Amino acid sequence: MPTDQPTYAGISPQFVGDSTPSLYSYGPRPYVLTGALVQHFRQHFSDPFCIEEPSLRASLWKPDEATGIVIESITRWDPKAAMKRPAIVIRRGPVQFVRRGIGDLCMGFIVGDDGIDRYAAFMAGWHSIFCLGNEAGEAERLAAEVYREVLQFGPVLRGCLRLHRLGITELGEVHRLPQEAAGGYAAPVTIAYAYEESWEIVPQVPVLQGVSVEARP
Repeated sequence: MPTDQPTYAGISPQFVGDSTPSLYSYGPRPYVLTGALVQHFRQHFSDPFCIEEPSLRASLWKPDEATGIVIESITRWDPKAAMKRPAIVIRRGPVQFVRRGIGDLCMGFIVGDDGIDRYAAFMAGWHSIFCLGNEAGEAERLAAEVYREVLQFGPVLRGCLRLHRLGITELGEVHRLPQEAAGGYAAPVTIAYAYEESWEIVPQVPVLQGVSVEARP
C-alpha cells in the first residue's frame, strides 16, 4: 500500500480474518471461497484508507441500499438493483480433479497396524471477478484496485482459506456490457487456486492377521 495515502481519522488499515474458521473444518470448498472473496472485498471497500485509487474512495460499500458499490456473487447480483453504481461480481469457474497417486492412495505411505488407508487428491479451479463501471475508465480503475488487492494480500488469503495456491492469472480486456445487463463496461480479473482433499478409511473390524487351518476327523 502506498505510504502517501491520506490519513482518515479513527481508521486504520487491517485484515480481519480467522486462520481456523469453522467453515473450513471439512477443508476448502469452492462456494466457501466465493463467499470469502465477497466478504473480503466488502471489507476492503468499506474503509477509504484501504482503497489505493483516489477516485474510488467515495464509492464505499455499506450493508444497505445506500451502498456506493455493489459487491455480490453472480448468483445474487441484480443488474436492475445496481442502479448504475460500480460493482464487483464474483463467479466461480470449473474445478478440476487432479489425481495425486494410484487409486488416490498417499504414495509412499506404509499402512500401520491400525489398518487405516490414507488418501489424497488435488483440486484446481478459478474464479472470475468482474469489475463493472459506467465508463471504461471506471471499470479499469476498479479492476486495478481488485487485482492489486489480491496480489498484495494473496499470501494472507491463501493461509486463511487453507489453499496450496492462490494467485492472479489474467487481467482481461475491458468490454462493453449489453443494455439489458444495465449497460456500462466490465473488466474481468481471473484468479486461480488449488487445494488438497485428504481422507482416511477406517476399518470397523480388526485387521485380519492370518488364516487358521485345522484338520478335523
